[in-house]
Amino acid sequence: MERYLHYSLIHLARKLRKGATEAEGVLWEQVRGRRLNGLKFRRQHPIGSHKRAHSASSDVGRRE
Repeated sequence: MERYLHYSLIHLARKLRKGATEAEGVLWEQVRGRRLNGLKFRRQHPIGSHKRAHSASSDVGRRE
């Protein structure tokens, strides 16, 4: 399966991550690194031709 991410979506996701509010920064500091129930969170990442704001997965035993 070929992955294609439109450049403008990648740029928008990066811009939103860099321009986070102070509250968002505090939140992400708490949930990054599987600190919340072993869940892996991703923020502002493009999926296909869409941008997802936040997502979590429960692949606790999976290694990357």
